[in-house]
Amino acid sequence: MESDFTRLREALARIEATIDEPVAGGPADFAFHQLLVEAAHSATLRSVYSAISDLLTRSHIARREVVRVSPEMRAHLVEDHRRIYIALLSRDERQVDETLREHFAIGHEFRLRNAMEAARRAPAPQENTE
Repeated sequence: MESDFTRLREALARIEATIDEPVAGGPADFAFHQLLVEAAHSATLRSVYSAISDLLTRSHIARREVVRVSPEMRAHLVEDHRRIYIALLSRDERQVDETLREHFAIGHEFRLRNAMEAARRAPAPQENTE
């Protein structure tokens, strides 16, 4: 429906406007994904997403902390959500599915890379010599 596209376009604008604000940006990112779920018009999908919404919201906020320090991730976040929106406008299910799969795979790759970098920066554990 056109109203779904309007809400998604507005949510995309909020993602862009809050890219440097983890506390506001995380919920903006979550809202975009929630609107995707709502646009699917599936009661089951809405129910599952609602059940994990608190976890997902915290995850989006935590990822936004990483965005502050990673220009590559910052650009990815805005552009990838824009690609999802454009794929939806095409109404090509295969393109939408492929775009969403890439979005989640790339996000997973960034999270792994950042976790590995954080582990490298962490001080080595001290051996107990007692």
